[in-house]
Amino acid sequence: MNPYPLAGAGAGAQADGRAASAIASYVRSEGLPFLAGATVTSFCASLLAVSNSTLMLGGSLGGVSCGPPPSRSLGSSALGFAVSGRQVELEAWVEEAQ
Repeated sequence: MNPYPLAGAGAGAQADGRAASAIASYVRSEGLPFLAGATVTSFCASLLAVSNSTLMLGGSLGGVSCGPPPSRSLGSSALGFAVSGRQVELEAWVEEAQ
């Protein structure tokens, strides 16, 4: 049995976990009151502010998207929920190494 496919699967699972952790950290740091009252512009700016060269956060607020996902990623996670009658969609992508 070739061990290399398993190593790649492990890296993908680890990247998915990192993406999920980034979403949870974002919700904890910004808080539900911010998400309930934010404008789309401030919501998207806050996602951009916590993104970096290896992790990108994106999403939509009330159906208005902050932009397209990256063309390639090593792992990803998404979370959707309603707060104060608004649908919030959060996504995170772990970028592939260049």
